[in-house]
Amino acid sequence: VADEEQPEDKSRGSKRGSEAGRLDDSILPYVKQVATLAKANDFEADEDRKIFVDNVWRELKMSKSEQLVRLITHKDGSTAVQSLLPLSSPKQLYRLCKGLQGAMPRVIFNPYGSHVIEAIFGFVPRLVNASMEELQGKDSDDEEEEENEEGASGELESLEKMFAATCDELAGGWMEIMMDARGSHVLRAIIRALAGLEQREKEGGNKAGPKQTHGHFRQDEWTRHPVPKSFTTRLRSIGEELAAPESTAELSDMALNSASAPVLQLLLLAAKANKKLSLAVSRALLRWGEGEKAPDKAWVLKLAADESGSHMLEAVLEALPPADLQPVLECFRGSLLQMSRQKTANHVVQRLMDKAVEAPHVKLLLQELGGDHLAELLQWNRAGVIKSLADACARAEVGQGELVRGLAGAMGLSAPAAHPRLIPSLLLLRTLPEGFADTGAPKPISPFA
Repeated sequence: VADEEQPEDKSRGSKRGSEAGRLDDSILPYVKQVATLAKANDFEADEDRKIFVDNVWRELKMSKSEQLVRLITHKDGSTAVQSLLPLSSPKQLYRLCKGLQGAMPRVIFNPYGSHVIEAIFGFVPRLVNASMEELQGKDSDDEEEEENEEGASGELESLEKMFAATCDELAGGWMEIMMDARGSHVLRAIIRALAGLEQREKEGGNKAGPKQTHGHFRQDEWTRHPVPKSFTTRLRSIGEELAAPESTAELSDMALNSASAPVLQLLLLAAKANKKLSLAVSRALLRWGEGEKAPDKAWVLKLAADESGSHMLEAVLEALPPADLQPVLECFRGSLLQMSRQKTANHVVQRLMDKAVEAPHVKLLLQELGGDHLAELLQWNRAGVIKSLADACARAEVGQGELVRGLAGAMGLSAPAAHPRLIPSLLLLRTLPEGFADTGAPKPISPFA
């Protein structure tokens, strides 16, 4: 019965903390005003901004752990704190991390607190690399009982130990955290912090947000900052826990989970230098058992056809050593054309071709996607597949002429009279009209001359 009092569950799952925090009605208007002013960040001078932040810290008693937890697990309080974080000093951010020690299991699954935790972890690299003076500097909101600070070397050491202790606090529950829609975002932030990964700005000055659901495997989208050795150790322990032999079946299922798959993509990127761990995670996701010569073909094809699974499979292909490409490619033998037609799987086919460097691999790709099949790829608007196939042929120096002749036939430009239109048509992947050569533009050289 819903109204009956249930016995307290002492397991990790009972700590989800999904209930909202409670704030006194008297301070709610102030909290909402803080969020508005912090978001606007419309201060005449840096000193005005500092005074504002110091006053908020003092008024909301954010140095007190219990008050901080109540604040960030409240809808308006969470918004206010998230807005305040970019304006806070390294010392204040450090104290915020310190105030949340021991409270992670209470807030990591909270609908409001999880967003704050995710944002805080984004500042960890900045805090680790902060100067001694920044972390020891006195803010006007410091409590009297904090007069006696630790020594400079102890300050930084305690910060490193603090974050490592937070990871240790959550150890044993990474699978549950990864499976949760809120917890998975926090885990991504933890992995980014442990690996020192920072998203690079794209054209226009925008970053792909930390909550993006795919593309984490692309190395060129990230900057990697140096991190303490203890961070590398904690990152390895997360991967080893997730890829433990008793968890491999559950881990592979997570490749199809929209919350878990982006975490695993990021983990493969973050742990790229650890070849043993990267291989263990990759093979577990492919259901490639120890001692087996190849992954589970049916499972690999299922991943490729699934929206979350296809992104996961792209990340795995990026992480696998070259020697493991052939067994994965064999899973697609006889299915490459069908997969190229599908909305999600065609990106996996492109990634396979991007990794192909050996002539036998490229010949297999050309056999299944070249010739008469090129007309079908053009009809399906699969320019990316054709480009990746052309790049593979160029890298392996095999099948280039065959590919060009196949494209010429697919575009109806095999006749010598049509050759002047062939190269520009190939560049556009559409057949240009006969009058193209009469426009006054220089006539291209025929590839068959």
